[in-house]
Amino acid sequence: MTENKKTPLVPILSIVIVLLLAIIGYLLFQTNEKTEIIVKQENKIEADSATIKEKVKELEELSLALTRAKMEIDELGTSNDTLNEQLAQLNDYIKQVKAGNAKQISSLSSKLNEYKKILETKDKEINTLRLVADSLTTTVGNLTLEKSKMNDSIATLQSAKTELAKQVAIASILKAENLKVIAITRKDKELEKEEYKVKDIAKLKINFYLGDNKVARKDTKQIIMRLVEPNGSVLYDAATGGGFFNVDGKDLPYTDKRSIKFENSRQQVGFVYVKGGEFKTGKHKIELYGDGFKIGETSFTVK
Repeated sequence: MTENKKTPLVPILSIVIVLLLAIIGYLLFQTNEKTEIIVKQENKIEADSATIKEKVKELEELSLALTRAKMEIDELGTSNDTLNEQLAQLNDYIKQVKAGNAKQISSLSSKLNEYKKILETKDKEINTLRLVADSLTTTVGNLTLEKSKMNDSIATLQSAKTELAKQVAIASILKAENLKVIAITRKDKELEKEEYKVKDIAKLKINFYLGDNKVARKDTKQIIMRLVEPNGSVLYDAATGGGFFNVDGKDLPYTDKRSIKFENSRQQVGFVYVKGGEFKTGKHKIELYGDGFKIGETSFTVK
């Protein structure tokens, strides 16, 4: 009789075990599904974060560019309270975005376009003001006096905002990109190699592009080229455009220089140098400077 009473428990336990396994399987399926959703959300958050950082960087560059525009407008004798207010609003907006303000983050793209248009408008205004200033030839004496006062004002401003001026100066440094050294033979054939034979070099052509820089002023720039021989001496000759320029308080010799109107259009700049004799064998170095700062460097070998 005892065995007959225990027998019905077996199918019941089997059913319970099957149900438990089904529940566990369902819970595991749900957990995996939620894990996939979390991973996708984390990937999206990382992508959004990278996009936000990139756009914040662009906003900071625009802030420096507008600061440069403000300084130029001040130098031209025109006050601009609106621009001061726009700069303050932009800097406050950047702080809020960095602090994670969701409402501000959602408007990043529109804010970028808004301040790009403001910068474009201010650059056009600066060009107009310069044209007006250049046309006032009958008031040169007064303009000189005003410029002197303006320089005093700028000096005062710089002493009060030294850190900001440093940031603008650093951001304004030009950059030479895609720098190439090309040998031109006596038959005017162009060769582009890392090593050249002495007999193949009748002239040297140095080509490069000026990289994008919204902060740098759109004005005349002196681009200086130094050709350094393997022994460390710099080739320079006043008869062929050489001379000296100052870097960090030191007078350095240069091989050639060019004056260009910087337009921030990735414009191409080039030098053509004729040595007047054979190049020495060994590694030569090309150094490029703009506004007193080194903006690029490359080398080539003569064998």
